[in-house]
Amino acid sequence: MNSIEKWQKEMLLNLIGNKRYKHTISVVETVEELSNYYNFNLKKAKIAAWLHDLGKIKPREKYMEYLEKYNIELDQYEIQSAELAHGKLSAAMASVEFDIHDEEILEAIRVHTTGKIDMSMIDKIVFLADYIEPSREHEACAKARKLAFEGKLEDSLIMAMDETIKFVIERRQLLHIDTIKARNQLIVKGGSN
Repeated sequence: MNSIEKWQKEMLLNLIGNKRYKHTISVVETVEELSNYYNFNLKKAKIAAWLHDLGKIKPREKYMEYLEKYNIELDQYEIQSAELAHGKLSAAMASVEFDIHDEEILEAIRVHTTGKIDMSMIDKIVFLADYIEPSREHEACAKARKLAFEGKLEDSLIMAMDETIKFVIERRQLLHIDTIKARNQLIVKGGSN
C-alpha cells in the first residue's frame, strides 16, 4: 500500500472524529519531517502515523465494545485504565480494517503511547511525532521538538517520556510500566547525560 487512500481517510475521519483527525494530520506531517531528518522509510512511518489513533473511539462504552470485538487482552495496568490499550486496539484495527500486515508498522502503532524496551526507529519516530506535533503547544513539546531536530532523538524521547510521566502523576493516573522501562533503557544507553 503506497499511502492511505482517499476513501480510507474518509473512513478514518468517520471513526475518530474531526478533532482527532486534525491531530492525526499533524502527526503525519511531523513523521514526515522526522523520517526525512533521520533518513528513515517515510512510507512505513506515514502509514503508522495515519493509523496510530484509530482505536481512540468515543464514547467509552463503544471503545470497550471494540476492545472486545478485536479480542484485545488488557494487562494489569490497562484493566485499570483501558485508555492505555488504544495503541493495541489501533494496531488490531489497522490490520483488519486497513489490511496492514507489516509487523514494524503495527508495532509502531501498538507502542506509540507507552513506548517499550528496544524501540525501533519507526517506534521512536511515531511515538515522538505524536508528542511533538505542532498543535501540542506546551513548553516541553517545543523543547523536545528542538532536541529531535538537533540530532538528539533519544534525549527528545526521554524528555517526552519524563513530561508524560509528570502529567500522569499530577492527575493521579496509572503509569504503564513499559514507559518506565523504555525511559530507563534510553538513559542507560546514554541519553540525557
